[in-house]
Amino acid sequence: MNELVEVAKKIMAQKQALDTSFKFDKTKALQQIIKIGTSAGGMRPKAIIAINNSDGKIISGYFNAPQGYDHWILKFDGVQDDIFNKPQGYGIIEYVYYLLAGKAGLIMSECKLLNEEGRSHFMTKRFDRANGNKIHMQTLNGMAHYDFNNIGSTSYEQLFQIMRKLKLGHDEIEQMYRRLVFNVVARNQDDHTKNTTFLLERNGSWKLSPAYDITYSFSPDVGKNTNKHQMSINGKREEINREDLMQIARHINIKKPGRIIEDIIESVSNWQLLAKEYGLEQGRINKIEKNLRLNL
Repeated sequence: MNELVEVAKKIMAQKQALDTSFKFDKTKALQQIIKIGTSAGGMRPKAIIAINNSDGKIISGYFNAPQGYDHWILKFDGVQDDIFNKPQGYGIIEYVYYLLAGKAGLIMSECKLLNEEGRSHFMTKRFDRANGNKIHMQTLNGMAHYDFNNIGSTSYEQLFQIMRKLKLGHDEIEQMYRRLVFNVVARNQDDHTKNTTFLLERNGSWKLSPAYDITYSFSPDVGKNTNKHQMSINGKREEINREDLMQIARHINIKKPGRIIEDIIESVSNWQLLAKEYGLEQGRINKIEKNLRLNL
C-alpha cells in the first residue's frame, strides 16, 4: 500500500509540474501535456488543462487553478499512443458541429480549434467549473441508475420524465427537444445516457448542463453501437421520421415543433460550407453530407 501511495504522489507531482503555453511552440506544449498523461474518458485521447486568460500560461486542470484561469478539455487530433501522427479531422468535424449547433439554438460551452502542424485539436471550456470552484454534476445515467451498457433500454421519453421530476422549466425541456432533433438530423447517434448532464445550483435546484459531445457519430455497419441511436425515440432507434419527432413534441407540450425542426434542418444544411471553410477533406465532407437527415 505504501508503494502505491508513493506512485500516486509521483504522478500527481508530475501533473502539478506542468507549466507551458500555446503562444510560442504549440507542438512542444502539446508534447508536454501528453507527457503528463491523457484521460478524461471517451474514444479519443484528451487532456484536462487550465489556461490563464491574460498570458496564455497552461497548467494541469486536475487541481484547483488560481484566479484568472479557465478549465478546458483538450481533445487531440492525430495522436495515438502518445505519438503525433497525420491529422484525422475529428477536431474540425466536432468544431463545425459546435457552430451548427449554435445556429440551431443549442446551448454549449465555448469551444475552440487549436491548429498545430496541420492538425486541428478541439478544445471545450468545462461547464462544471466556475471561478475556480467545482460545480456538482450528475449524468442522466447516474441520476436514474440506468445501465449504460444496455444500449437501447432507455428512451428520450424517460429523459423528459426525469427532467420533470427534477422540476426543470419548460425552456429547458424545449432545449432538450432541440438537442434530440439535432441529433437525428445531424446523425449524432452516440446519444447515450452519459451524454446528458444536470448541474446542481447552490440553492439545491437542478438545471440542464450545456450540450457536449455534439458531433457526427454514425456507422452504418451492423454491430456498431452508432448504427442506431443509443436512446429510443417514439419506440424507435433508427429510421426516425418527422412524425416521430412530432409525437415526442406532443408528449412534452412543445409549441410549434415544426418550426424547430425546420430551423435545425436549415442550420445543419450549412455543413458543407463550414466544413470546407475549416479545411476538412472533401471526400469526408461528402460522406457525412450523404448521411445527414435533411429531408425529414
